[in-house]
Amino acid sequence: MKALVYTRPRLAEFYHALADCWLGKSSCSFMSDHKHLEPISIMDRFYRVYKTRPKTRLARIPLTAVDYHSIITRCRYLRHVAYDEAVRMVNSMWVTMDDIIGEQQPDVILGQVMDSYVSDVCDRVARQYDRCYSGFLNNMVNGYSRLTSRGELWHWRIPKPGETEQALAMLRQNTYAPRMQRDFVKALPGPVVLFFTKYMRERVKSAYYLAAKAIQRDPCNFYYNTVASTKHAMACAGVSYLYYRRYEQTNWRALLDEAERKNARIVYLPLQFYPECSVDYWGTAAEMREFDSVVSHILASAADDLVIITKEHPSACGLRSPRFYAEIRSRSNVILVPAGVPSVSLIETADVVATWTGSVGVEAAVRGVPLITFGDAYYDPDERFKRLATLPQLGDLSMLVDQAMNDPANPGDEAQIQEMVSRMLSGLVPGYVFPLDFGKHRRHAEAAQLNTITQGLTGLFEKLGTRGGPLRNGSLS
Repeated sequence: MKALVYTRPRLAEFYHALADCWLGKSSCSFMSDHKHLEPISIMDRFYRVYKTRPKTRLARIPLTAVDYHSIITRCRYLRHVAYDEAVRMVNSMWVTMDDIIGEQQPDVILGQVMDSYVSDVCDRVARQYDRCYSGFLNNMVNGYSRLTSRGELWHWRIPKPGETEQALAMLRQNTYAPRMQRDFVKALPGPVVLFFTKYMRERVKSAYYLAAKAIQRDPCNFYYNTVASTKHAMACAGVSYLYYRRYEQTNWRALLDEAERKNARIVYLPLQFYPECSVDYWGTAAEMREFDSVVSHILASAADDLVIITKEHPSACGLRSPRFYAEIRSRSNVILVPAGVPSVSLIETADVVATWTGSVGVEAAVRGVPLITFGDAYYDPDERFKRLATLPQLGDLSMLVDQAMNDPANPGDEAQIQEMVSRMLSGLVPGYVFPLDFGKHRRHAEAAQLNTITQGLTGLFEKLGTRGGPLRNGSLS
């Protein structure tokens, strides 16, 4: 088997260690859109095409108007670029990836989770070769990892005896928290720490990437994450962002007790980090990918007989505009819980949980709390949960909550919940290593986990072949 591995800074050491343990470096080739990081430079090849080919659609590219719209609107950078320019960039990337995959002829294409038009186009080209792009990520079930292209779950194994029961018991612990979240956010910092780690860091990164854009002659801005997010999405744009805690309601428990005394129905809506792959690329319903619009519709449609509890995503603390929190606090039936409060305690208080495709949905389902999902959730194979595909469906939130609460299949009885967990485990790869800043010092310490993961990768591709599992409807549109 031969693999083409896509890396970026802070992740490259992990993917080299993974590839070496799995197939050996002689069976792997490496590419990156960061110049000089890997032997195959996506950027250099892209610009050779970009500067020499016409702006119009090329005959060799089998993309429809719907395809172009999907690629552009899902990418946090391209959706803020003039449409004709975005199309030219997509075309140039298509030719680039077609050339690379055609030259390398890999059996497997592996890299970080899909999060830009680069990996999106790579996957679409790979499918012309009967391959797919496989994104590696940690799973919210501790001790497991996962491969996916566009958020789908690839069922490839049968869980061992007792494995489902053990995972279910772990997920139901009152102190349970996904290890990937703990590894990414060690603690919630105060304003002084945030000033250096987010406010100043944002400015240093922006200056660095703007300089790199000029020095490396990168007009199409491959290093767009910081530059684009500063202008268009969450970023620490001012000192006022550091004081997000002033909007949190420390008396949230008393407010919830009062709501319960009044027999109000309680909806837990965890906030998402946005833009993020789980919303942009895993979403199967285009309208529900607009995070701000969905939140605004929910808040606006919440009648007085509902109380919405929400809290900030730990990774987003210090990055969201204070205006967003002010809007939440302006509504009498919305409670902004401190970000440090465990989600488990809020799930157990809620009558219904509303979410995109994150870990909170699984944690709610295993506790018997009904779900409303925005688009298809990868852990909902039987379509038991209430699914919303369009913004107008949010028009009567009270009715939606009633429907979710009164549906006996949402989330189901104990046998159905066990079946859901078992099916989820069937798509996971045993073993856990946190990829970010892996470093040589962790390679020896986590050698056993790497070995377990690579055994799973071999089994997965032997079972499923080179194209992975089937896509969900809406994943490519």
